[in-house]
Amino acid sequence: MEVTRELKRRLRVQNTLFYALFSLLAGMLAFLSTRYEFTADVTFNQRNTLNESSLALLKSITKPVVLTAFVTSGNDAVRREVARLAGLFQRAHKQVELKYVNPETEPGVVRELGVTIDGELIVTYDGRTEHVQDLNEQALSNALQRLVRGGSRWLAFVEGHGERAPHGATPQDYTQWVQQLENRGIKTRTLNLVNDKRIPDNTTAVVIAGPKRKFLPGEVTILQNYLEQGGSLLWLSEPGPSRGLEAIAERLGVELLPGTLVDPQHDYVGFKDPRFIVVSDYIFHPITRQFNFDTVFPEARGLEANDNSDWEHEIFLESLPRTWAKTGDLGVELTFNKGEDIPGPLALGVAFTRAVNTVKTDDKADSNDSADGGEQRVVIVGDGDFVSDMYLGQGGNLDLGLNIVNWLSRDDVLMTVPARNPLDRTLDLSVLAVRGLRVVLLGVIPLVLIVAGTRIWWVRRRR
Repeated sequence: MEVTRELKRRLRVQNTLFYALFSLLAGMLAFLSTRYEFTADVTFNQRNTLNESSLALLKSITKPVVLTAFVTSGNDAVRREVARLAGLFQRAHKQVELKYVNPETEPGVVRELGVTIDGELIVTYDGRTEHVQDLNEQALSNALQRLVRGGSRWLAFVEGHGERAPHGATPQDYTQWVQQLENRGIKTRTLNLVNDKRIPDNTTAVVIAGPKRKFLPGEVTILQNYLEQGGSLLWLSEPGPSRGLEAIAERLGVELLPGTLVDPQHDYVGFKDPRFIVVSDYIFHPITRQFNFDTVFPEARGLEANDNSDWEHEIFLESLPRTWAKTGDLGVELTFNKGEDIPGPLALGVAFTRAVNTVKTDDKADSNDSADGGEQRVVIVGDGDFVSDMYLGQGGNLDLGLNIVNWLSRDDVLMTVPARNPLDRTLDLSVLAVRGLRVVLLGVIPLVLIVAGTRIWWVRRRR
């Protein structure tokens, strides 16, 4: 092909046009990048993306959130971590703002606000503030949740009858669950109905957690008055006697069935004890909405609610059809005795509600939330082990326990979705393994490459 002057001119025009169009395209992309943003998280477990619970929390935020980071000059590592964490929330919500303060140049502000560590965050929302010292999503989300709640939420744990303690030292107590609640702005106290003649007005809900001794008639009367005045109740029952609380069960319209639930296929789900009941399918209710984790209930009892009261009830936990309530001894071979045992499926958790206008109040009615709007709420679960320190980490037990309290507190928007833990963890190697890895990477591999390269050079040279 002959290269003529005309061909050269055409090639020159084509090249000029190509570079002009390419430059125009690059300029348009650069302009669009200032107007629109696209991010993609390609980590194995999406650890650089907010999880569902944080995103749901941000949807409930209607006012600006200001993150003030106290970072000294030169501490670039902490500044990068603050920017990374704040960026996760800023990308998900436009009203999240990040500001930096240098503690070295603003010592008065540091003293006034009580900042104690480098990298500490102060979160401000709707005139309220929270301090965050751990730079991770969970700590910041918990702080935001406490700010969104506003006001105080008090859980009163009844004591004096051998109940599980909110801050006890045994695996059967609720220390870890209560700590998670307090991290989210729920305050707790104990309540002795013999010493305390009435339940404090600011109580969000009363918790009865597996009593082992019978309630006195006067204590039952205090609880009945509390319910009649619109109070909320969480009753974590256990197999066995009702411990003097039969009148409350009758008023709610629920029967605590005898016996202990058993699962004949317990070994299939990995438990040696047939009294471990696993729930994997959930009936639609705000407590279990979008809940897709198994929950484990050791030594649970069945519940049966009826419509013979002014309370409306909804079952939100139910055992599998293969389970039943064993009323006698388990024996060596687990068998169902017709006429004695109660066939499944059986309710494990029941939520009760009633309209405020049906609640009997007097001139001295307390200040429970149900007295000023909404509905009165009660939850009964046929097991108290599932949120104990021993079993809180099983499946979705923690999240179910948090959801129940959120629902009783009328914080439906804060229903918890389980947080994800990143699976690509740091690899910890022994000293010997590190030395071996160093020898392989810095000695063996380079030597192999040198030998291979030398051989290839020698073969080609001989050709």
